[in-house]
Amino acid sequence: MGNRKMVRSFVRFLKVERDYVCRLKFIIYFLFHYLFDKKFSLLKRVQIRGNVDTVNYIIKNHVSVSRFGDGEFKLISGCDTDFQKYNSDIQGKLLEVLRSSRKNHIVCLPYAWKSLSQFKYRVFEYWGAYLNKNLERNILPYIDFNKIYYDASFTRFYMDYRNDKNACMILPLIKKIWEGQHIYIIEGEYSRLGVNNDLFDNASSIHRIICPSLNAFSVYDQILCRVTSLVSKKNLILIALGMTATCLAYDLSQKGYWAIDIGHIDVEYEWYKMKAVSKISIPNKYVAESSEKFVTNGEMNPLYTEQIIATIEK
Repeated sequence: MGNRKMVRSFVRFLKVERDYVCRLKFIIYFLFHYLFDKKFSLLKRVQIRGNVDTVNYIIKNHVSVSRFGDGEFKLISGCDTDFQKYNSDIQGKLLEVLRSSRKNHIVCLPYAWKSLSQFKYRVFEYWGAYLNKNLERNILPYIDFNKIYYDASFTRFYMDYRNDKNACMILPLIKKIWEGQHIYIIEGEYSRLGVNNDLFDNASSIHRIICPSLNAFSVYDQILCRVTSLVSKKNLILIALGMTATCLAYDLSQKGYWAIDIGHIDVEYEWYKMKAVSKISIPNKYVAESSEKFVTNGEMNPLYTEQIIATIEK
């Protein structure tokens, strides 16, 4: 029996050692490229404000927000994503938003492109590999080095960080965005932002417009028309609708609305409240990054149903 325990312990030790060596090799590989590859020297010139500066700027100036991440750049490069199939219309609209310059609207890029020091190793590994593969061809050609961007990941405040220090700091600020506001949430069918938690308890009221969970851009004109017909410009619009949210926040800003692409905020908040250490499923909510994307017990919060003022279907 003692020999078996020793064997099992040695096997675990070898696995840890192997993982450690693989990580070390990747870090050395990435740092070599980061220090000596020309494309990374260009990335260092991109101006991206951190999450605290981003949220403070949103609160102070009531700016609309469009966030760009790997999914948006994937569509720009002509590829499908899990949420949205590629077509030239969404590609063109995303490029228009990315290149835009409006006083009442900001464009956000992942701050991890500037610094990975606060994040878990798997985040370092993901962005390191992604940037090394895509930076030169699929990102840098579309970046304005004279423009100030803001942090697209201010809504991803918990799971990717090594500890919850960032969440404790940024959450009170984020909640100030909708404090005392009448908010209208534009979301997919199973997103259910703020349902069964206290994320929006400091808002004055909540109304919802439900849209298709997948390929929402196929009914983009209907969504835009319905929102502008139902929502007053004095109210705050929060959008969780994949890449469609990036475009919608921009178009609404042009019409005088305060609209924020806020996707991931609710899932991150749920994980934070649970003290989750991995991207687990959340009952009755769609979680794209969990192994079981949608787990339901069949229950529906009646307050959620009461808040729905319109449903848009394909």
